[in-house]
Amino acid sequence: MKIYLQNPEKTEIAVFDNENQIGVNFSTWIKLTEEEIFQYELENAKQEKLDEIDKFKKAILYAPLEYKNFILLATEKAQNNIVGTLVSSFDKKQWIDIGGNDIELSRSEFEEIRDIIEKRSYLCYRTEADLIKNISTVKDISELNNIDIEAEFAKIDKIITLGKNT
Repeated sequence: MKIYLQNPEKTEIAVFDNENQIGVNFSTWIKLTEEEIFQYELENAKQEKLDEIDKFKKAILYAPLEYKNFILLATEKAQNNIVGTLVSSFDKKQWIDIGGNDIELSRSEFEEIRDIIEKRSYLCYRTEADLIKNISTVKDISELNNIDIEAEFAKIDKIITLGKNT
């Protein structure tokens, strides 16, 4: 069974696999109670879930964007360039797809791409907010483990794909 020690200032916790690992530097540290250990482990598990949310959010926000027969780069800079293009007046504009091929897009196509980016961003941030809210109310690790972050973010692409067909 692991040993949890907290420094006297209560600013740091160290975890050891056995008594032999505890050095002299930890002689003044205080053993945590079972409830404190439970809370410590729960907070660590929650932080892991929050990190997972951030990973999936960024992956979806900046994933390449499929549009008609093209795949477009959708990094933050690329998205800003796409949206920024709409400030100028034009009927058609040259662009480059993810493979480096020249393509020509009309103003209405740029507007459609902007709308896809906007919808994907909204759904991504909405999913993030809902998951953070759910995680914040969890009272134990088994309940936390039931939150499938990957599955929740996977719904976003399906929603956008379904929206294209309507």
